[in-house]
Amino acid sequence: MNIRQTLDKFILHFPVLFIKQYPYAWIAIIVLWSWPPNFSAIFLSIVLVGIFSLRWREAAWISEMRRQHAPKNETFYIDRVPIPWARAGRNLAILAAIGVATAWFLETRLSLTFWQAFTLVCGFGLFYFDVRFFGAVTIYIVTGGGIAIYFVPSHTDYRIFLRFNEMEQIVRMDRIEKRPESWSVLSRVRAARSGVLLMPRHAKGFTRLLDGEVLLTPTNVDEFLKYVPSTLVLEEN
Repeated sequence: MNIRQTLDKFILHFPVLFIKQYPYAWIAIIVLWSWPPNFSAIFLSIVLVGIFSLRWREAAWISEMRRQHAPKNETFYIDRVPIPWARAGRNLAILAAIGVATAWFLETRLSLTFWQAFTLVCGFGLFYFDVRFFGAVTIYIVTGGGIAIYFVPSHTDYRIFLRFNEMEQIVRMDRIEKRPESWSVLSRVRAARSGVLLMPRHAKGFTRLLDGEVLLTPTNVDEFLKYVPSTLVLEEN
């Protein structure tokens, strides 16, 4: 095992819950802004390390999947589900409005300037509740043996590998009017209206958590389906 593999395994075993506490350092940065710069710099470094560690986990997971499922340049198609910017824009506007109101209320009570209070509220909300603004980080990887999924809906992450021999069908869903409760949606897009439905071969589902069908929302469905066995694909409009 080389150094890179060792570091990848280290960050993958480091709890997301712990890493995602870095937004609290943002509070310290703003509150201690008038102190000597060294104090703010320490907490700023914590924020930057936290953000970097989350991105590092994504890259480490991709590398680990490549080592396990495509060590000799076999099929390895990566799809990062993009941020739904329309929804993100609306939520960011709401956050800004809340920030203005809260800053006006707090500036005299906490001995902060308006802009300090505004930056504190908006920064903490943006970092701590990132999923509400940008959706859950979602990455799909299609390999020769199955589909790997990296999904971070909150302060924990799910790293799943669903083998093709566990699937009965892969259904292309061009229009979804109503989603059954038995479906598990693994995507940044909460209100998905199209996507790819993975149907389990066994009645108990894929896993204890995924006990029914699984809906994915690839960026390019046509490209995604090129890499899965054609015998499993069912077109459904």
